Amino acid sequence: MKVAETIKKSLLQIQKLLPQDIKVAVVQDNSTFIRESLADVQTTIIYGGLLAVLVIFLFLRNIPSTMISAIAIPTSIIASFTFMKMLGFTINFMSLIGLSLAVGLLIDDAIVVIENIYRHLARGETPWEAAKNGTSEIGLAVMATTFSIVVVFVPVAFMSGIMGRFFYQFGMTVAISVMVSLFVAFTLTPMLSSRFLSKEKHIEKGSKNPIKIILYYWNYAFEKFGDIYRVTLAWVLKHRAITLVGAFIGFAISMYLATFLGNEFIPAQDRAELFVNFKTASGSSLERASELANLLEQKIAAHKDIFRYQLLTIGGTYTPVNEGSIYVKIVDKDQRKQSVFDFGTTLRNEIASIPGIKTSVAFEGGHGDVGGQAVEYSVRGTDFDKLKALAARVESTIEKAPGAVDVENSEKQARPELRIAIDRQVASDLGLNLATIGTTIRSLVDGADISRFKDGDEEYDINVRLAPQYRTDIENINSIYVPSFKKIRGEDYSVPLHQVANIYQASAPTEIRRYDRQREIRVGSNLAAGFVMSDIMKQLEANREALKIPPGYIVVGVGESEIMQESFRSIFFALFLAIIFIYLLLASQFESFLDPFSMGMSLLMAPVGAIIALIVFRSPVSVMSLIGIVLLMGLVTKNAILLIDFIKQARARGMERTEAILQAGPIRLRPILMTSLAMIFAMLPLAFAIGPGAEMRAPMAQAVIGGLISSTLLTLIIVPIVYTLLDDLTARVTGKRKKTGKATGTGGATHTVNG
Repeated sequence: MKVAETIKKSLLQIQKLLPQDIKVAVVQDNSTFIRESLADVQTTIIYGGLLAVLVIFLFLRNIPSTMISAIAIPTSIIASFTFMKMLGFTINFMSLIGLSLAVGLLIDDAIVVIENIYRHLARGETPWEAAKNGTSEIGLAVMATTFSIVVVFVPVAFMSGIMGRFFYQFGMTVAISVMVSLFVAFTLTPMLSSRFLSKEKHIEKGSKNPIKIILYYWNYAFEKFGDIYRVTLAWVLKHRAITLVGAFIGFAISMYLATFLGNEFIPAQDRAELFVNFKTASGSSLERASELANLLEQKIAAHKDIFRYQLLTIGGTYTPVNEGSIYVKIVDKDQRKQSVFDFGTTLRNEIASIPGIKTSVAFEGGHGDVGGQAVEYSVRGTDFDKLKALAARVESTIEKAPGAVDVENSEKQARPELRIAIDRQVASDLGLNLATIGTTIRSLVDGADISRFKDGDEEYDINVRLAPQYRTDIENINSIYVPSFKKIRGEDYSVPLHQVANIYQASAPTEIRRYDRQREIRVGSNLAAGFVMSDIMKQLEANREALKIPPGYIVVGVGESEIMQESFRSIFFALFLAIIFIYLLLASQFESFLDPFSMGMSLLMAPVGAIIALIVFRSPVSVMSLIGIVLLMGLVTKNAILLIDFIKQARARGMERTEAILQAGPIRLRPILMTSLAMIFAMLPLAFAIGPGAEMRAPMAQAVIGGLISSTLLTLIIVPIVYTLLDDLTARVTGKRKKTGKATGTGGATHTVNG
């Protein structure tokens, strides 16, 4: 953005030096969209933080405890800036997205610590004793939950390829911020708690204060939910097999539903701009292209309700004069009813009826070569005729795909030309050579600079050539005389071109493309509104046999589809490393090789909700949603760690296994729900894709919210069951008898915070 601001200031200085009738205006300014997106992310962070604090207030029910928890958010974010500066980071789109996702995480550690301090206060301990004992008791679990998030994001930060550079600052920012929040939870939070917390007060039903009424019914509902959870947990412990089968059936159904989600690289963003690319017939003049482009401009400008301005460009350094593009700027997203994608569909249908011109509508430059189209395939081979036939079959297949629009290939229409075939023997006999013939024709047809014309301080080349009618007609070109180096009777003479050459009409390609030492034709397509990249890719793969690809010929996706596949591989590899690191971390902290498996069962529950959420929001699988699923791997283990850690502590005190589970579940229910709901509400502003560029960020939050809901609910049920199964397995292997107790349905819980 600094570069853009510098350029704008320079333009103001240049404008002062120009004549008054010449104006300089900025047509396309990407820094404006970037600035608006950054501002929207900052707003999202604020709203998300406020919602997270509201959730904490509903559970803790008093202002001091809420403020002690909430102070972890600004403290952690501000402290993170120091480490970001040390690493050379900037406040950019990806680092701010990392902070927006971390808002709910930053308060998690403080929530767990304060909730446990409250539990010790309820036992009759002094605030100082409760802060000391509550923090030390929960220390291992809090460290495990924080480190599990760190080990998830470190692999994300060091992914290979484009995605590695793209997400480096994102992953490191999240990892740094949660580490800072851990330090805050172990220092600032217990210190403030020891000074300002007091024993939790019961809120009476008859209060007339509206806030107290809300708090009363909220906690009443929570207590009822806790009672239901106790009964449910007791039942599932008696019916472990049925519960596990049901959970795996749900997981299988979610995997089946995932097949209905499309795939795309990065969600398209409504940037309030689009590009209309066009081509006229090969060999058309600049005047003809300008005439047809004017018709396009009229069609575009007719949409006065959302149209702002447009810029026409025809030809260029590497672009022929029969090709061009129109940059179209429309009003901002909040000032119109339809999206830029719907407007593009309307415009595409309107301009398709203009004769003599081929058009396409794109919404951004893209990563490909065929007009920056969303989907591109590279068709390569040796024999050009076979290659053209294969490319035609690929193009025909893509045209039949749902959502495919503006389908074209890079083999442009042949350009008409006149070719001169010289009879070398006759030319030699008449005293002519190829260099002389070529130089003469070029000078007369293409022209030659013979001098310079000076007008004041300006100089212009003087180019001389034949008049148009003498350089475009075959008969007139045939009449051109070429000087001979032989003499007749001592005098110079010239030979008419038709005596030594045959001139005929032909055509030639405007460009020759090669890839990996093979001739290449690229076939590309844009996407209609509501369709994604995988819709076209599935169509081609389903009909690959019908293409009859000859041996030695290749049809492979390039451009965005190639980057997407590479990125997906990098993310899945990072996900695999994250799971391995989580296991190693938990195994070392809990000194057990089996306990991490029971905690890891929550990982299977996370994709269930994530997939359902993406279906509900109609979001395809993209790089952003996959990063959200990777984030889930660190988040969902948090609940299982809190639960298993308490069970192990209770059993270490001599409590029977089932009784320990039935006590741990209800006691750990409140911190689990508090942290999960804080994270969910913190991401709600991000999930609804309201502001500029929010379409890109939303799938990440949607996947996290859905995954947190499913994993939280299922973790409370599935993790204890898996823990008991692994404990039974250990007993059989070691030959030790373990007390299992019996589920009573009343929970066996000796204490509940809200009771």
